[in-house]
Amino acid sequence: MLAHEYKHFSDGGTGIRSLLDCYVFLNNKRDTLNWEYIEKETEQLGIDAFERSRRKLAMEVFSSDKYPELTDIETELLETYLHYGTYGTIEHSAENRVKINASKLNSSSKAEYIRKRIFADENHMKTHFPFFYKHRILIPFAYIWRIIRFPFVRGKQVKAEIKVLNKYDNKKV
Repeated sequence: MLAHEYKHFSDGGTGIRSLLDCYVFLNNKRDTLNWEYIEKETEQLGIDAFERSRRKLAMEVFSSDKYPELTDIETELLETYLHYGTYGTIEHSAENRVKINASKLNSSSKAEYIRKRIFADENHMKTHFPFFYKHRILIPFAYIWRIIRFPFVRGKQVKAEIKVLNKYDNKKV
């Protein structure tokens, strides 16, 4: 549950509902959880700091009928949860996708980013377009299919990515 929430939190953002879910879960299961195991696993996944801060914030915010005294970091985290609504935002997801892909490419070129988004790597094609991957001669048609299909299937995501790309100058992502 925690790893899934972190995936959403670090991608499109996740809203106050996730923080409330954390509180309800902890309120009901805290005494039966194996905290030694949880700490070991979250550390291995690299989400231990996220888990601790999220758990502390959830308990502070929802355990009292008064607004708690929060540190600056806790206030910022709470504002993040409040800012992203219930499930996160497409805009935040697009911003993260652009930043992550630009760092993976070791390039800040918008043209390179767009090229990589249109002409996905072999692993992506194998996972998302297995028919075309199996019949490799058809892969050029898969790229054409992606270009035609994407605005209809993921139109909001495309618009959000274009908006994020337009925030940057003509050459840098």
